[in-house]
Amino acid sequence: MLSANDFDTVQLRINVYQLRNGEPSAPLLQQPIYKQIVGKGARRVQVNLRDTNLFVDDNAVAVTVEWVSHSRHGKQLALPLLMPAFATHLYRYGAANHWKRFPSMSTTMELRVRY
Repeated sequence: MLSANDFDTVQLRINVYQLRNGEPSAPLLQQPIYKQIVGKGARRVQVNLRDTNLFVDDNAVAVTVEWVSHSRHGKQLALPLLMPAFATHLYRYGAANHWKRFPSMSTTMELRVRY
């Protein structure tokens, strides 16, 4: 879900990680998954992971959205945040930086899982 976007085109990368000590650790995807968003405005974004044949043997994973690139003109891309009491939001400023934990906060994301 994007709550705001004034870029013509945005490129996102979807990552899935194992959790170790409450933080993302080992990546679970064999190949990177990129999603190109074309057009300005708030919208729901869907990414189908079915073709990745992702298998998770633990109930705790982190699904992350990485902002990879954008068109030349624009200033804002935003994902909505919720404030549920028992959620945790993890964020890092750049792919090589450390994760920062924000308790009682979560990015709006819906995961449909099949067993």
